[in-house]
Amino acid sequence: MVMQPYPKDTKPNITSAVQTLGVMSRLRDQDIIDRNNFSNIFLSGRTVNRIPSSSTDVSATDRIGDMSFSVDGSYVYFFIDASGTPAWRRVELGTW
Repeated sequence: MVMQPYPKDTKPNITSAVQTLGVMSRLRDQDIIDRNNFSNIFLSGRTVNRIPSSSTDVSATDRIGDMSFSVDGSYVYFFIDASGTPAWRRVELGTW
């Protein structure tokens, strides 16, 4: 998802201005579609109700992109592809 640049208007007249506005409108429509589909583009997993006991605690139902939260809210866990090996990784949550 890369925002496309506006076209350059090399012949400033009313016809080219209308065409340029039409292209701009279509590009922004695509941006809105991409924004509304953001979670499907960048977040491929699902939230699961399972806390892994280790990074290798992999079950048959785990899918790359899955995530889970610890009961006390201290960690968030992500199921990733670590160089071809599926594994859980955790990130400690804290205050700033």
